[in-house]
Amino acid sequence: MAGILVKRFEWPASWLKGEVRLHCIACEAEVERMEKVCPRCNAPLRKECPICHYWVEMDASTCVSCRYLFPLPLKSKATVRMWHGADASGGP
Repeated sequence: MAGILVKRFEWPASWLKGEVRLHCIACEAEVERMEKVCPRCNAPLRKECPICHYWVEMDASTCVSCRYLFPLPLKSKATVRMWHGADASGGP
């Protein structure tokens, strides 16, 4: 038994070739590389550059074709609302 080597299970090394599985952010379905919308939930997977009309990933901040800078999403401003109940008279 000293000379016998047990072969371990080897995972297919497809990721070494650059093959990466992409998934939809909304429903986590596996999607193809160049799909524009998810086939299961129709969530957008890519956005179009307004200058050169190249399709880039949704989280891209610049277009890989023409270097157009996509505008950053506006941060929502904090909203303060004051609620006054019927028993709040404003005095001590």
